[in-house]
Amino acid sequence: MPLKSCARVAVAGVGLIGALAILEATPASAFCRAPVEAYAEGYFQGTTQLASRNRWRNEVRERYGFQFARWGLGKEKVERCRKLSPGRRWHCTARARPCNS
Repeated sequence: MPLKSCARVAVAGVGLIGALAILEATPASAFCRAPVEAYAEGYFQGTTQLASRNRWRNEVRERYGFQFARWGLGKEKVERCRKLSPGRRWHCTARARPCNS
């Protein structure tokens, strides 16, 4: 194989590898959306926390569709539960960036 042909094959190979690297180097945020926050209140912390996550899923489903509505795939997840005063109801917030993968 002549030297020029080898050089052309090498350049084409490097170009192909470079193109594949660029295509695969998508940022992590490419499949995530803006943060969504949902709120729930109730008498028991566990069920109230689940209710806030369920409301988060419903809100995400309405905004972005079913493919983003999985809490487990969300990024930057924050759940907060507290009582505003003793003996009162629990107030829980679920916040996360919905992602589809």
